[in-house]
Amino acid sequence: MKYIKTFENIKYDELKVIKKFLETKWGNDSLKQCIRGTYFLKELLGGEINGGWVSSNPSPDEVGGFKDRNGKWNFHYWLLKDNKIIDITSDQFGEKPINVLSGDDERYVNNADEYNKTHDFRYTPDIVDVWITEYKSHQ
Repeated sequence: MKYIKTFENIKYDELKVIKKFLETKWGNDSLKQCIRGTYFLKELLGGEINGGWVSSNPSPDEVGGFKDRNGKWNFHYWLLKDNKIIDITSDQFGEKPINVLSGDDERYVNNADEYNKTHDFRYTPDIVDVWITEYKSHQ
């Protein structure tokens, strides 16, 4: 697995600033914050929301989301842009606080369709739009 230090014109240090800002909104724990974090990044940087879910007893063709170090698949969302994964909540799975990886990293499997995304993100835009305005006003 190769970690990437730059993401287009965004440097890893800038992603740390973004995450630090978001932590003031959700607390220091990124557990279950992937929806808001990913939506924030998409609105700020562009790109595509990717994500996945897994049933309680999945068959191999049902896996999706993020595969943790124990081999367990987890419901999860991340940003995909220019075939790069940017994940600012990967620490909830024991990973680095921010993962920027090749878009073909096998631990990330996108199986969320538009219905899933619409349902999962239904309450997100209003609060994230407020956060975007606040974030930009401090930059």
